[in-house]
Amino acid sequence: MTKENISQSLLKKYEENNLLQNKNLRDAMSKVNDLNRTHGIVQRGGKKYTEVFVRVEAFRMAFGTSYGISTNILQNDGKCVVVQATITDPNGFVIGSGIAEEIRGSGHVNKTSAIENCETSAIGRALASLGLHGGTYASINEMDGVDRKTQAIQKTSSPKIKSQPPQQQTNGGL
Repeated sequence: MTKENISQSLLKKYEENNLLQNKNLRDAMSKVNDLNRTHGIVQRGGKKYTEVFVRVEAFRMAFGTSYGISTNILQNDGKCVVVQATITDPNGFVIGSGIAEEIRGSGHVNKTSAIENCETSAIGRALASLGLHGGTYASINEMDGVDRKTQAIQKTSSPKIKSQPPQQQTNGGL
């Protein structure tokens, strides 16, 4: 077998594998969309949201464990948690990613489980980057959390500004 034949054979195998992966992804997207219609949780405004654990199950049914979902804590300073999630194919290439941020103490869950909540949100965003969204890319919970997080940030990090007496202006000694 010549180098050219080997290259063509490898390329054909790659293309077949890629087609199968795309079909699996389309199947998972269809499954999540069906689950959103039938099992989605109705949020404020009437939109349905498919929870992250349901989307992970659909992802695993489509791809098994040959694809990876991993998370990395980027920040955990006692006030703010930032987590990045990545989804990798069997060759280790990143095919999806998501980042989430939570403010400790903002809302009931973040008082005790900010890291876990943030990790789940990051995984949800990574799945959404592949088309496995929960109804919209940014969840209703994330949108509702904007006001909550803004208030928490203002409470924990509002700068203390000292008022200074006005300085006397001079005309440069003229």
